[in-house]
Amino acid sequence: MRPRLFLLGGQTIALGLTMAFLVVPASSIFLATYGAQALPYTYLCVAVAGVAVSALMARAQKRWSLARVTVMVLASYTVLVSAAWAALTLAGATWVTFPLVVLFPLAIPVGFVLIGTQAGRLLDVRQMKAYFPRVVAGFSVGFAVGGIAAARLVTPLGGPEHLFGLDTFAALSFLVLAILTARRYPEALDAPPPPHVAPDPHARRDEHPGIRSLLRNRLVVMIFGYQLLSAAVTQLLDFMVWERAADRYPDPSDLARFLGIFGAVINIVSVAFVALLAGRLLTRYGIRLGLAANPAGVLVLLITSAIAGYVGGAASTVF
Repeated sequence: MRPRLFLLGGQTIALGLTMAFLVVPASSIFLATYGAQALPYTYLCVAVAGVAVSALMARAQKRWSLARVTVMVLASYTVLVSAAWAALTLAGATWVTFPLVVLFPLAIPVGFVLIGTQAGRLLDVRQMKAYFPRVVAGFSVGFAVGGIAAARLVTPLGGPEHLFGLDTFAALSFLVLAILTARRYPEALDAPPPPHVAPDPHARRDEHPGIRSLLRNRLVVMIFGYQLLSAAVTQLLDFMVWERAADRYPDPSDLARFLGIFGAVINIVSVAFVALLAGRLLTRYGIRLGLAANPAGVLVLLITSAIAGYVGGAASTVF
């Protein structure tokens, strides 16, 4: 059990490091060059690219083994980031930060899909309940460490663009850990997917529900609406933070230091919440409290932020 948890936990830590060393330099250079008014265009690209990436991932998992898909995805990411690093340092091509900012919100769920699928094949249901939250917490640990390191190293390295070198190294570490996991457990991770079986044309329609039948399911509609509103609020809050940060720190190195520390604080709080409160609250009060507490907590923070903004101004540190 320990080797499996060590390899999976190492992958989530590497994913956190990779994302920290991606978003800090990409967002700081992008905001300093194009301003926060260009961010909505990246959000639209994320929406379109997300559909395409989901379709490609689903098709790839039907065609190749999980190990092969994981290696292909991580190798492609490494090549993309290293190419962007070279373009920035050798040619000053700041435009490459646009696709990198788009890549950030896509890479996180893809990384968790790859790690979560591995965990689903290496751990049984009891083990998933007991250990997988600890594995997932490795992402926050990696992101916090990466954020602090990015903030400390941006000046010695000579600018945020050189942080992409650290991102390349972190992505290679993720790739090596994925390869080691696949080699240690080839029967679970490197086996070819089962052959596709075409649906019986004479089967009843309710055996193959489509979009319309799903939308008639009240639970599906409510979950969809919950996710939609959560994503919309998150996107608006992200925009507000990045817009205020870009206004306050016009220099990309200063902005990179702020974003690194900011990301580290967020993930340290996340680890503390998961370790100290989340499990106890869900065990004692159930999932209903968790579903209600999330938007309720966000609402309280939004009211507090609005008051701080009106009283101290939108440029204040408290806001």
